[in-house]
Order: sequence, then C-alpha cells, then structure tokens
Amino acid sequence: MLVNVSAEASVIALYGVDFLPGRTMAYYRSLVDWFDLLNSHPDRIGVSGGGFNDTVSEFDVIDRQLMLRGFDGVRGFSLYKLTPGATIPGYHWCVTADVSADDCYCIIGTHSSIARIPSESMLGIARALIRDFTPAYGIGYRREMRLGPSLYAIGGCMGLQPWGADKPEGDRIERWREQGIKQRCYANGYLRGVFPWNFLTKSQLNQFVGEETFGDWILRNPVNGRLSAIDSRMWLWEVEESQIPHVESGLSRLNFDRLL
Repeated sequence: MLVNVSAEASVIALYGVDFLPGRTMAYYRSLVDWFDLLNSHPDRIGVSGGGFNDTVSEFDVIDRQLMLRGFDGVRGFSLYKLTPGATIPGYHWCVTADVSADDCYCIIGTHSSIARIPSESMLGIARALIRDFTPAYGIGYRREMRLGPSLYAIGGCMGLQPWGADKPEGDRIERWREQGIKQRCYANGYLRGVFPWNFLTKSQLNQFVGEETFGDWILRNPVNGRLSAIDSRMWLWEVEESQIPHVESGLSRLNFDRLL
C-alpha cells in the first residue's frame, strides 16, 4: 500500500537513447522490474507501434497481449502506477516510465517519498538505463507534481501561466521541446541547464568554458560540482541544488554558449 505520497517527484530523463528493436522486451521487463522493486506494480500502460495505438489501458490486459504477440514493431511504451483513486495517468502517477524510439528518450519518475534524487536507489536505476540505452545526454531533477515533472522532461508546460512572471520559465521549457527533443541539440554539446544530476558525454565535456574544457572547469573547483564516471563513455556531474544558480551564473559570465 502506498502511504505518505509526496507532492514532489524525482525524475531521470535520458536523451539520444539507442533504441534497439531486438531489445525492446528487455527494456520493458527491466522497467517493470523497477516498478516492482518500488512495490508499485504498473496498473496502466500505453504502447505505440506493433499493432497498438497508444491508448492507455489496464496493464495486465496489454501485458498479456504483448507476451502473446511479441514486441515486433513496438516503438515505445508508457507505464504508470496511479495514485489511489486517480483516473488521469499522465498527471496522477506515483511511478512512471516512458520510452520513445522515435523521439529518442527514456524518462522515469517517482514520487520523492518513494525514491528521491539524490539517492543510491535512483542512481542504481540510472546506471542500468545508461547501460541499456547508451544515451547522449541526461538529467536528474526534482519537481512538484502540480508542475508536471515528467511532462517537463519533454519540454511541456503544466501549472504555469503563459504570461507575467511565469513566462520566462515557460519559454525556456518550450525551447527544450524544439531544440532538445526535435533537433537533438545535445548531440552537439548543448545542456538544457544545470540540474542536481547531469549525465554527460565527451560531446558536452569537451566544449570550452573560456580557455579550458568544460570537464576541466568542473574539476578545477569543488564549487562547480563533482564529476565521476558512470561507465567508459558517460559521466555524472552532480551539483548541490543550492549551488545551481552560482554555477549557471559562472558559466554565463564565461560565455559558455552551450547552456540553453
């Protein structure tokens, strides 16, 4: 039973994922196992491709169909564990996972009362997903449920007014939808911003900050965060939440033009 469900979610979003059709079932089973590890077995699912039409339905029904029909042609899926009494999966979830071959992303989220960024449990699933999907870039963050934390990952706004004080943030979020999701600017070394967790490859780390590489800039001063290897091709850049404004300001002063 779910208790003490929080108003905040922790989300990991990986971009530029390498979706291999022959491994779709393995991706699926791995994420279902993650739900079960959190004692939050999925109760809703939507599947795209493979004869499915994206409609979100009862998990057990679609899961049986997938096991019978196989995963040939499946281009993505969305899994949800809903909050008690909820009816809208995209907004009222306790745990969610969304994989898209066409838009090259894998996004997972859970209420922070279940698993929180930063924590070893969330880092563990991040490492597993990075191993499976070999992404080009990724972020990990916390965001209030009323602001659509998983929707934010793909450049969608929720809970913000399109004018006044909310407009700059809304514009920045939508810019990621155009430049990040559609144009995949991360492949050219761009960062969406600075987050508590930033999963980087050489494409980002080899960009220049002033006269040194971004990777060297991080390593030179502890106030710029901590850099550690995830595997042979990806690193985790961790920044304390209280330090994010300072780090963003420092990069801007040094004319780092890869920060959206």
